[in-house]
Amino acid sequence: MIEPRIYRAALLPALLAVLVAMFSVESRPAALPRGLAADELFDPSRALEEAEEITAARGEEGGEAVGTASPRLVAESLATSGFESRIDNFEVGDRKLANVSGRRAGTVASESQIVVVANRYGAGPGGAPTGAADTAALLELARALQGRASRRTVTLVSLDGARLDEAGARRLAETLDPRSVEAVLAISALGAPGDLDAPIVPWSNGPTRSSPRLARTAGDAVRQELGTLPGQETVPGQLLRLSFPLGIGPQGVFLDREIQAIRFSGSGELPPGERSVTELDRRRLGELGRAVLRTVSALDGPGLSSDEPPGTYLAGARQLVPGWAVALVAFALLVPAVVTAADGFARVGRRRRGVGAWILWVLAGALPFAAAYGLLRLLDLVGLIPGFGVAGPPSAEPPTAWSLVLLAAIVLAVAPTWLFGRRGLVRRLHGLSRPSDPGAGAAVALVVCICVLALWWVNPLAALFLVPAVHLWSGAAVAAGSRPGLVLAMVGLVLPLTVAVFWLQRLSLGPVEGLWYGALLVAGGQVKPLGALLGCLLLGAFFSLLAVLSARAGEAASAPPPPRAPPRTRGPLTYAGPGSLGGTRSALRR
Repeated sequence: MIEPRIYRAALLPALLAVLVAMFSVESRPAALPRGLAADELFDPSRALEEAEEITAARGEEGGEAVGTASPRLVAESLATSGFESRIDNFEVGDRKLANVSGRRAGTVASESQIVVVANRYGAGPGGAPTGAADTAALLELARALQGRASRRTVTLVSLDGARLDEAGARRLAETLDPRSVEAVLAISALGAPGDLDAPIVPWSNGPTRSSPRLARTAGDAVRQELGTLPGQETVPGQLLRLSFPLGIGPQGVFLDREIQAIRFSGSGELPPGERSVTELDRRRLGELGRAVLRTVSALDGPGLSSDEPPGTYLAGARQLVPGWAVALVAFALLVPAVVTAADGFARVGRRRRGVGAWILWVLAGALPFAAAYGLLRLLDLVGLIPGFGVAGPPSAEPPTAWSLVLLAAIVLAVAPTWLFGRRGLVRRLHGLSRPSDPGAGAAVALVVCICVLALWWVNPLAALFLVPAVHLWSGAAVAAGSRPGLVLAMVGLVLPLTVAVFWLQRLSLGPVEGLWYGALLVAGGQVKPLGALLGCLLLGAFFSLLAVLSARAGEAASAPPPPRAPPRTRGPLTYAGPGSLGGTRSALRR
C-alpha cells in the first residue's frame, strides 16, 4: 500500500529545507558592555549575617511565611537603602502570603525597568536557609546600589510561595507589562556549597528561552567572577529541552508570560539539599552576587533591543540556529510519511475495506490514557495529589508509599477501558474483522501522521523528535510483516525513550520517581490539555499498531504451510545421461 515513487518525490522538499536551514545560521550576538567593578560593593559576610536575622524572624512567625515579621524586616531594610518599599499581601487557598518590593526610579522616565527577584523561602528541603540567604543577597544588592544613579528604574522583590507553584512569581508576573521590563533576574541558592553546575538557567515551560544577548551578558558576568562558565548545555540537549520543556524556578514563570528573564543559581537547575545558614558557601555567594550586580549594571547601559524577546533558538559556540529553521526541517521531514499514509489510506478505501470504522477503532485505543489524564486532574482538584501547576523541583514532593499505591490504583481503574471499551466498539461497528485487515494498518498510519502533524503546529521541535517514529510506525502498519514490523515499532521508540532518560538524568530521578514526578506535572496542569490529548492519541495508536502486528503474527502462525515445489530437473524426467546436471560434457569417445 506504499507507493515508493510518491515517497521519494515527497523527500525532495526535505533537502530544500535542510539547505535553507544551513543558510539561516546566524552569529551569536555580543554581550552588553561590562558594568562596574563590583568587587568591593557586594559584601557576602554582611548578607549571611542578615540571613540569620531573617531566619530568626521566620522562627518568631512560627513557620514558613505565616506572619509579618520577616516581610516587615525586608521592607525596612529596602527603605533604609533608599528604595520605596511596599508589602503586597495576597492569599492562595487558605495561605496568607506577602511579596515585598523595593523600587527606585531611574533618571530617564521613559526607560524600562530592571527587576531582581528572590524567593524568601525556597522550594525543596533546603528552602529555609537558601531562601533567607537569597533575600539577604537581594538586600545587599540594594545597599550596593544605594547612592548610585541609574538610567533605568530598579525593582527588587522578595517573593513568597515558592512551594505553592511559585505563587509569588505568578503574582508579580501578572502586574508586569513585558514592554516596560528590560529583564527579570532571578537569584536562587547563591551560596549553595558543593560543585557548581549550570549557574545560568534560561529555560521556560514552553518552547522559548532567554534571548541570546541576555544569556551571553549573564554568562560573561559569571565567567568574569569564576573564570569559567560550567554547565553549558550541548546543542542536542538544547533541542531536547525546547522540544519537551521544563522550566523549574521563577524565571520559567516570567518567560511563559513573554517577559525577558534568566536565573542565577548556585546549585544548578535544582535546589540544594537541606543546610543551615552557617553551612552556606560565603565565597560562592559573593561571586554570584557580584555577577548579578554586574548584569544589572550592564542592563542599565544600552540595554537589550526591543526586538529580542524570549525566543526559540539553538546556540553553538559562535553561532545560533533560529527556531523557525528547525521547524521548517521538521515539517519537510514529516511530509513524505503524511503523503504516503494518506495515499495508502485512500487505496484501501477504494477497495471498500471499511477504513472509517478502523479509524474509530484506533481512536478508541486512546481511551485508557485519556481516562488516566482525567483521573489525575480530578485527584488534584480534590487534593489527593499535590500536582505541579508550574514546574517545580522533584524534591518538593518526593514519592511515598501512598503515592505508589495511588498510581497502581489509577492503572487498575483505567485498565478496563482498554479491554471493554474497544471490545464494545468492535461489536457495534460494522466492517471490522481482525486487526490484520489492511484497513487497520492504514488507519494506524494515518492517525499517527495526523497527530504528529498537529503536534508540529503546537511545538515543531517536539514533532522533530517523533519524525523517525512516524516513518517507522507507518511503514510497520501498512507494509511490513509481523516480525519486521515489530522491529520497526521498537526502533521508533528510541528517541522518545531518549527524552525520558535525559530528564531522569538531569533531575537525578529513578524510573519510579520519574513516573511519580510526571504524574504530578500532568495532575497540576503543567501538561496542557491539547498536548495531553495528542499524547493519548499517539499512545493509543502505538498500542493499536502492536495489536495489528500481533494479529498478523497469529494469522501467519495459523495459516497452513505452502506446498513444496517439485524439484526442477533439466531435460526429460527419465533422462539421467550426460547433460542432466547441466552443461556436463559427454565422456563417450566420438
